[in-house]
Amino acid sequence: MADESNKNVSTVKSILSSIKTDWQVFQWVDFLIHQTPLQSELSTIKEFATLYQEIRLALITKILVNFSLLGVFLFSVMTKQYYYLGVCLILFGVSLFIDSKHRNRTTQVFRHVLTTDYDEPQIFQMTLYQISEIYSKKFSIASLTDAISRIEKITCMVVVLAFTAFVFVYPVFTYRTYPYIALLYALLRAFICLPKAYQHIITNFPS
Repeated sequence: MADESNKNVSTVKSILSSIKTDWQVFQWVDFLIHQTPLQSELSTIKEFATLYQEIRLALITKILVNFSLLGVFLFSVMTKQYYYLGVCLILFGVSLFIDSKHRNRTTQVFRHVLTTDYDEPQIFQMTLYQISEIYSKKFSIASLTDAISRIEKITCMVVVLAFTAFVFVYPVFTYRTYPYIALLYALLRAFICLPKAYQHIITNFPS
């Protein structure tokens, strides 16, 4: 029989993997490592000062690419020049590449933070959510659980309102409804990923 005490525990590898694969975990960890006391301390170390610069550059570049992607997409649809969608695919690929680089640099910083504060046996006794609770109290920020709850609530609210508007207020219940909602979700997620927007949502939105 499997040891029940070993369920729902974390390892450094599993936590770092979550940052790279789960966008909400990534956003929270990225928010954490940019807390002023932590960033100021780590930035005195040359290696991490460079990583923070690369993270900032990746973020700015990703925002510019995503806005360009949105602009080209809207232009293509509004003018019915659909061959521009090929440009959208290229920009989307560039965005994914930059996002991967951003996640890797964030993971490197957080790995140092985590392994400095805890050794592997300690980490093994906790879940990622428990670790996030500890850091949330240390830096007086929302925990990962609270952040996910608030983001899911605002996302659900916006999608439901949009669906209601498309069906009842401004009826376009056709094959176009679902692409519109999908586009709205993509725009909302892009907005949430902006640092200031993310901070405001997880700090001020009701949990």
